[in-house]
Amino acid sequence: MSEYANSAPATLDVSNTMFGIAPVQFSLTDAPIEGAGSVATTWAGVYEGDIWYHSIQDMSGKRYKLDCCLENGKLVVKFLDPTESMKERMVFQCSSIVSPNHGQTTFSGIIQFS
Repeated sequence: MSEYANSAPATLDVSNTMFGIAPVQFSLTDAPIEGAGSVATTWAGVYEGDIWYHSIQDMSGKRYKLDCCLENGKLVVKFLDPTESMKERMVFQCSSIVSPNHGQTTFSGIIQFS
């Protein structure tokens, strides 16, 4: 991930539901995603201790394919650009997790971008 020139604090908020469908919001302190102070409402996936998400759209309409995995026991979310042969554009790396509170889990960390 060292190929990225910039980084910014970010949080990923996941709302847990009894059916496992988890609307989420990605909040960025600085906005590396064009047109977005936060990215919301467009994720749909399953959260049961792990996260599986498929895509996210920023406020400017740009869509990314998401690749979520665990690296060294921590959540990593890679933003892939489907218009550029799935080129990796940004990476969110979780550094801490706040336990579920009223059905919500917050992943704090940094997002790295060019």
